[in-house]
Amino acid sequence: MEATLTRSELYEMVWKDPMTHVAKRFGVSDVALRKTCVKHSIPTPPLGYWAKLAFGKKVSQPALPPLKNGESEHIRLTVLPPKLLPAFVSAVLEVAEQQEMIP
Repeated sequence: MEATLTRSELYEMVWKDPMTHVAKRFGVSDVALRKTCVKHSIPTPPLGYWAKLAFGKKVSQPALPPLKNGESEHIRLTVLPPKLLPAFVSAVLEVAEQQEMIP
């Protein structure tokens, strides 16, 4: 199954919620999602961004850069339903949800 997003939609998602949460919605890893963002010139929050935000520190969000020649506005992500995730990943996600580590 595939999901098609625009660059601006994905940009808004990764700056609204941590990468791990956004990646979970698509059934991919946060690393895979970050690589997708890099490939499409979408800036992502730096390490420590969410912790600083939680403690009221000043954080900055860079603007979404314009498209470069040859880049597409649309991004296709292969979405894996949770049942197709490897068993160990599903088990870890289940335990994390039970412990309320993942909202």
